[in-house]
Amino acid sequence: MRKAWKKAVSVLLTLVLIFGVLPGMNVSAEDEGGQGSGNSVEITLDNGTYDDTYKNKYGTIQYSTNYRDNSTSAEWKEISELTASDNQGKSKYTIQGENVYIKITYAQGSTYKAAIPNGVEVKDGVPIEITGGHIEFTDTSAGGGSQGGNPPQPTGGSLQFEGNAWSSYQNMKLYAGLELYVNPDNTGFVTLTDLLNQNKATFDESGMVCLLDESVTSVSIYAQLEKKDEYKIQFHGATQAVGTSEDTAITVNGTQHIQIDRKCLTVTWAYDDTYGEDGRIEHGTAEIIKING
Repeated sequence: MRKAWKKAVSVLLTLVLIFGVLPGMNVSAEDEGGQGSGNSVEITLDNGTYDDTYKNKYGTIQYSTNYRDNSTSAEWKEISELTASDNQGKSKYTIQGENVYIKITYAQGSTYKAAIPNGVEVKDGVPIEITGGHIEFTDTSAGGGSQGGNPPQPTGGSLQFEGNAWSSYQNMKLYAGLELYVNPDNTGFVTLTDLLNQNKATFDESGMVCLLDESVTSVSIYAQLEKKDEYKIQFHGATQAVGTSEDTAITVNGTQHIQIDRKCLTVTWAYDDTYGEDGRIEHGTAEIIKING
């Protein structure tokens, strides 16, 4: 009888949380069978399709969701076991789980080295934690440069916008309160809108790439979001705090990837005191009325 009552409560909770409370929120529940999670990491490969040609040129990429502190029992899988989706002509892989680690084994004799968003050196066969973004291999030999069939970049550089929240620059200004500040050739910070009005920058047809004029030989940028509780911004190759103020502005070299995503929260409850008294629902239903933090 008690088990049937628990199932009924679980169904009611699911309906209340999914249909009537917070449509943009991932919700997970814990019963005796374990805890669900809405966490995932998205990785995009900048150097082409991950196939035998890719592996022979750059190396193999493996991932693990249970690696911890030099653990030898962690399970590693090659990224090709995941289904790739398209991210503007590049292969994107979604890894379900928290604390995702990758391990890159470079191809024998290869002069290419990988770069990941947090800027940490990627050593051969050494696990490294990753929170998402792009993996790009660059030729480190004399005279080498960025490879992978990418189109040549404008002299002044470009800004590549990505993420599940991005639709257009104007929409992000309207809905997220986004403002990008640009310092061209060390002349002082102006808004990206000012630069567009001066014809020193323009968006391509996709609306995802802002091309800086060739007359702009150097540029640094930072961004501010009014609705930080709903959106988050990340600059490829930088830590979370970098690029959020004039003092932490980023110097653009080539293409600067800028990711803007909607924040997603996970609500978890239990039938016991696993999460304390506030996280226990023994009878009845629950309604979320406020989110703090």
